[in-house]
Amino acid sequence: MNVELTSHISDLWSGKDCEIRICRECGFGFAWPFVSGDARFYNLAYPSVSYPRMKWEFARTIDAVRSPDLSSKTALEVGAGYGFFLDQLCRAGFSPANIVAIEYNDGAIAELRSRGYAAIASDLRSEDFANKRAEFDFIFMFQVVEHMADLEALFERLSVLLRPGGQVFIAVPNINRTNYQEAHGSLLDMPPNHVSRWTGEAFAKISSRHGLRLVEIEIEPFSFSVFLPMDIRYSHLRRAQELPASSSGLVRRMRRGNARKLLEIAVMLSSIPARLPHWLAAYRQREKMGASLWVKLQKI
Repeated sequence: MNVELTSHISDLWSGKDCEIRICRECGFGFAWPFVSGDARFYNLAYPSVSYPRMKWEFARTIDAVRSPDLSSKTALEVGAGYGFFLDQLCRAGFSPANIVAIEYNDGAIAELRSRGYAAIASDLRSEDFANKRAEFDFIFMFQVVEHMADLEALFERLSVLLRPGGQVFIAVPNINRTNYQEAHGSLLDMPPNHVSRWTGEAFAKISSRHGLRLVEIEIEPFSFSVFLPMDIRYSHLRRAQELPASSSGLVRRMRRGNARKLLEIAVMLSSIPARLPHWLAAYRQREKMGASLWVKLQKI
């Protein structure tokens, strides 16, 4: 599978190399070639998919949309998974009949439809939406935009689909967290999975070109209890990638099973002393180190 995945990535890039470029004006980071992963890439790289039931951006968005008249509002979620956010939206007052969900996973689509949502396997920028105008009061995209290229077409379509005064809620990985991980021996953020890295200035600039304006922006509050086990695992994976002869690399090449699990836990725990300086660096930056960047955009 690794050989097949590597070959397919080379096909996507029309070569073997990719780099991250940064806009000097707004700090936007993007893969070059700026090519997003396709269905085959995700099937090879992530053959099993799990969807979290709760994210910080779910709760933050519910608070932002809460009002007495939600039952008459229309909504679209791109990358809806099994509908865990949409369920929360309905508990806040939305009607499932007024919600459209975009999702590619067949099992997730079946689950969404069983709960009354209109679920379709499509791209927001495709012809399926070309003739739709001012259909939605709200559009939600959580941990989706960073996977997408052709961003001008995306933001133009968002603007066209929104009703006057309509709102888009987007959550992406926090670029400060990504920069920390890559500079401190934690996991690399590799294209063509994530092909963009966002700042507030980047959202403001691209939104203004398409009749939208940035209304609110927040970074997820930093939690050490969530951060520490993730950092231990991510740094272990980074060592395995870059140092195949290290204890991390050797244990990752073992056959899957209980023995490997126990040895992997032992190797990760043994790395804690070496991680302490990196955790101190994270603590010093904690005000801007939350996992997600959340923005609210509004149709002008």
